[in-house]
Amino acid sequence: MEKSRPIPTFRRSLTQATIALLGATALGIAACGGGGGGSGDGTIGNERPLDSSQPASTSGQVTVFGAPLNAPWGLAFLPDGRMLVSEKGGSMAIVSSDGARVDTRLSGLPGNIDTSGQGGLLDVVYDGGWIYFTFSELGAGGSGTALARAQLNGNALQNVAVIWRQAPKVGGGIHYGSRIALAADGTLFLAVGERGVEANNGTSRGDGSAVQNSANSIGKVLRLNRDGSVPSGNPSFGANAAPGLWSLGHRNPQGAAVRPGSNELWITEHGPQGGDELNVPAAGANHG
Repeated sequence: MEKSRPIPTFRRSLTQATIALLGATALGIAACGGGGGGSGDGTIGNERPLDSSQPASTSGQVTVFGAPLNAPWGLAFLPDGRMLVSEKGGSMAIVSSDGARVDTRLSGLPGNIDTSGQGGLLDVVYDGGWIYFTFSELGAGGSGTALARAQLNGNALQNVAVIWRQAPKVGGGIHYGSRIALAADGTLFLAVGERGVEANNGTSRGDGSAVQNSANSIGKVLRLNRDGSVPSGNPSFGANAAPGLWSLGHRNPQGAAVRPGSNELWITEHGPQGGDELNVPAAGANHG
């Protein structure tokens, strides 16, 4: 193992954002260009004006990866500077701190990962000895986004547990969303897509999979404790609401970050042509 060294916060964020952008762009072209409507009209939804007091730009360093990766989707730094990289096909690599090589690929990942369409092994974050990752999970009715956590021991993931599952599972291989953002208060946000079930316009559906239906977790943002339980302070969507709901009416969020020094979540969503959005989903907000 390489000697542990601090990684500047900006460099860490920039690298993760760059990898996420490239991965989401490659995987989401069909989603952006496809039909089926959407909540997007090219505007910023349900939020206040951006804070112009923040610096307009910050210098950074770009490092070109030489490691042979297969459809990388998410990236997380380990304490020693190496990187965990999820690969869409269902594998997770540890990449050297200089990005030049794959040191190993980990065993212990779930065996029921649906890699068809836009599915696969998706986001990954590291937090104090725990690795959190999302994947498209096969099950009754089709597949849906799932959130798991595990601990790293050598070249293996151990104590792997799925701590949240999207419901219902549906057919089709698009719009899993799937970004994890850790908040300063010890909770986490999870952004999940509407799985192509509808055009994100609130149309009622008999199968209970409408984006506007708070009884499911289709096209939602969740706020959870890091063991998957529901924290205090979440908004109320009624007695029959799915556990952990934070906001609803989302299409395919594939970018998420908590604003530094706060618990304010920002997300980007793939819309149809001309309909991508930047949103700040407040508690109880409806972006549909």
